[in-house]
Order: sequence, then structure tokens, then C-alpha cells
Amino acid sequence: MDIAQKEWKSAMEKRVKEGYREGVEAGKVVTLQQGFNQGYKEAVRVMFECGQLKGAISALQSSYHHRHCSDHKYKNWTQS
Repeated sequence: MDIAQKEWKSAMEKRVKEGYREGVEAGKVVTLQQGFNQGYKEAVRVMFECGQLKGAISALQSSYHHRHCSDHKYKNWTQS
């Protein structure tokens, strides 16, 4: 093999390695973004459901508190 062929072969091997590294990095970025997107969608769904549950519990507590306080005030007023 002459010097030009050796240099060509070396340059091509270098480009193949660089291309492989760039491909791996690009694959990591795509995979990472897909994982983030999937996780974000699931987190939004779960947090929405938690918010609905928290709202329902808050409404029940408020209703109970309102009834309890109203009953207590009525009993105190009628006993006076």
C-alpha cells in the first residue's frame, strides 16, 4: 500500500468512528426527549387526578365543617 492509500484508509476509519459517535449521541438525544415527553404526559395525568381528588376532599371537608358549625350554632341558639 502506498502512502496515499494509507492516509485515505486512516481518514476513512476516522470519519466512520466520528460518524458512529455522532449517531450514538443523536440517538441518545432522541431517546432522552421521547422519555421526557412520555414521563411528562404521565405526570400531568397523575397530577390532574390528584388535583381532582384534593378538590373533592376539600369540598367534603368544607361541607362537613359548614354543617357541623351550623348545627352547633343552632343548638346553642335554641338552648339560650
